[in-house]
Amino acid sequence: MNTGDELEQIAGAFNSTMQKINDLKEAREIFLRNILHEFRTPVMKGKIIAGINKDDEFRDDLKQIFSRQEIILNEIVKIEKFSSHDWELEFNEYRAIDLLDHAMDLLLRDDTWRIKIFTSEQAEIFNVDYELFATAIKNLLDNALKYSKNNVEVQILQGTFSIVSEGEPLEASRLDFSRIFNRKSEVAGSGLGLGIYIANQIFIKHGLELKYIHKSRKNIFVISKNNNK
Repeated sequence: MNTGDELEQIAGAFNSTMQKINDLKEAREIFLRNILHEFRTPVMKGKIIAGINKDDEFRDDLKQIFSRQEIILNEIVKIEKFSSHDWELEFNEYRAIDLLDHAMDLLLRDDTWRIKIFTSEQAEIFNVDYELFATAIKNLLDNALKYSKNNVEVQILQGTFSIVSEGEPLEASRLDFSRIFNRKSEVAGSGLGLGIYIANQIFIKHGLELKYIHKSRKNIFVISKNNNK
């Protein structure tokens, strides 16, 4: 076999591989589009029915339920695009408090009153992708509220976000935020996997670092600039 034949075979194999990758990507997009369509249709119908209901209190409850479902679907699309590297980050400067407000809007919880905010007198500014960064903060807040019965503190000081909640220290097996789940947490079914994994991946994309500290019976997650960058 001469060099020309070898190069032709390599080129053919490369083209075949690229075609399979494109086919898989197209199949994924079609699958996601169909799934979202199936979910969005009943949500839209539910919102219409809620709008014509004569019971004011019941109507408002239904509207809130279906609006929350719509937000969740939009967030699924957002995370899927990010995970498949189809999301191009749009960096702009935002006040930290505005990012936090949006994160709290995304929480879809009734106990956000437990979140206590502490900021410096000077407005902290972050150069981030608004939607993705708020989603990451939301994931950390959701875990803090879920696993602590007391108030959750958000400290925004000197270019860092710190989310503080009371609780026992996390097990060492759960501190590798680069992994979605581990065998132990899968069996336990106690969470603290996917949400923090996604948040960590978003922070990495922003050149930030997620650190965990346990001090004085408090779990502390700190988002700060990565000194290795």
